[in-house]
Amino acid sequence: PEPEPEPVREKDHTVVATQTVADVNQVLVPVGSLVGRDLPLMSGAPVLCQGCSAALSHVDTVSAEGVWECGFCGARNEGVDAAQVPPTAEASYLLVPGAVQEQLKAQAVAHSPYVVFCVDISGSMSVTTHVPGGVEVGGKRVEHVSRLDCVKSAIHAQLTELRKQDPTCVPIVVTFGSRVSVITDYAHSTAVDASAFHAADTLVRKGTALQNRCTLDVTASLDTLVAKVYSLSTEGCTALGPALATAIGLTSGAPGSKILLCTDGAANQGVGSMGEANFSQFYQSMAEQARGNGVTISVITMEGQDCKMENLGICADITSGNVEIVSPLTMQTGVAAVMASNMVASNATCRLRLGSQLQWSRVDPSLNLSQKDHVLLRDIGNVSQDMDWAVYFTCTDDARAQGPKADRGPASFQMELQYTRPNGDVMLRVVTKTCTLTENRELSESKVESRVVGVAAIQHAARLAQRGDYTDARIHLISTLRFLQLTMKTQQQQQDYMSFVVQAEKLDGFMREAQACEQVFATKGAAERDDDASKSMFQMKSCCTRTFRARV
Repeated sequence: PEPEPEPVREKDHTVVATQTVADVNQVLVPVGSLVGRDLPLMSGAPVLCQGCSAALSHVDTVSAEGVWECGFCGARNEGVDAAQVPPTAEASYLLVPGAVQEQLKAQAVAHSPYVVFCVDISGSMSVTTHVPGGVEVGGKRVEHVSRLDCVKSAIHAQLTELRKQDPTCVPIVVTFGSRVSVITDYAHSTAVDASAFHAADTLVRKGTALQNRCTLDVTASLDTLVAKVYSLSTEGCTALGPALATAIGLTSGAPGSKILLCTDGAANQGVGSMGEANFSQFYQSMAEQARGNGVTISVITMEGQDCKMENLGICADITSGNVEIVSPLTMQTGVAAVMASNMVASNATCRLRLGSQLQWSRVDPSLNLSQKDHVLLRDIGNVSQDMDWAVYFTCTDDARAQGPKADRGPASFQMELQYTRPNGDVMLRVVTKTCTLTENRELSESKVESRVVGVAAIQHAARLAQRGDYTDARIHLISTLRFLQLTMKTQQQQQDYMSFVVQAEKLDGFMREAQACEQVFATKGAAERDDDASKSMFQMKSCCTRTFRARV
């Protein structure tokens, strides 16, 4: 007899989650590119509206009587000179010349930027890797190369590159094991008093006091410093926190300086030790201090080791540095990569302003943001050359209440970016754009900038992931993925779609694992994230156009 057909099963129509379909309502501020682009300067300072402080822009008109009606708040401003209207969408102003800044800081001592290599020499750095055929370390060929040997070679290569690219910078090496030592001019080694290891402020002051012993630029110090680095040997524990605090003191008063923190394990001695109460606040505090000094901190750790990147990465996140995890044998490439990004400005603040029909949405409080009405203010601090900042917006309830219309008329956007250049100039860049609002989705999607949509989604999902909101983050990525699929028309949009797939998978992969661990082990929160997951999160939070399209 013929087998009976299996019964037809009803489809499961259970709704797992709902999410508003992604749209084009994002603003991407290319902060690094704006800072790096020179424009002719407008004379004087910008003319500001007396009602809302918006800046006079190229879309505004000044009557023959000198009256300007603000396009943002409608306030009537009198006594305005028509010659002060910027000719283009972008206007650049010099608020305080660098020479005046130096006069204002007459009591301060000017320093060339420092490059501080903060190197772990604890006992675990002696672990070796077998390399068939051997590699050259300090002029000797060895087949069993230690982690510290790989770091030495990487520092040597980076110092050689600095002599070519930035010959006036002052290189310093800070080592930490059971002791913390600073290698000063002429390769002299100065130990930091261990009695201060549990006092962060004291350590910072000790670092500042050592500045007068660190004056030789890389051209003058290269040979002796390299020889000293190759003579380093491993010892004891991991006094990472005291070394970091000392490095921050060393770089105070020298904006544009860089700190590279290289370790293969978690801090276990002095401030910042992972066993101490409130240890994460220590890294937050040190990072804030470095950012205020105009200093970036980058972190590089060893793969397969538990270095607590969740906490160390905060330093890079706040100061606009980089994070990376490498194998010992790729240390040289990893160090070069994290040190490649240059800081182009410090003390940056960005004010974004919307027209009355729009409002900001999905605002993340972790970004040092303040919001009032239609204005969003972010304290950025350091600006790297590739930095992008994406923000979401939507229509106000009043605008929605007007009902569906094909064309709602123009809406204005304005950005004011104030920053300090490496030469001390305090600059202000004002960019004003207008666009047409519509409820016609087909029309809005016909000219979608897929790069902006993709970068915004990656940044936002990473911030949700940092808070542990994995479900919301994953839904947001899926929604954006489908939107980019639907709007793919040009070759560039297809390439941007593939870039989004690559970047989103990096983020989604660790979130899937995190959710699985939460279900199995009943754990939740950032404290349970491993180093690879934390690295992905920090890298995606700072996703920019370059890394997005390079798919790295």
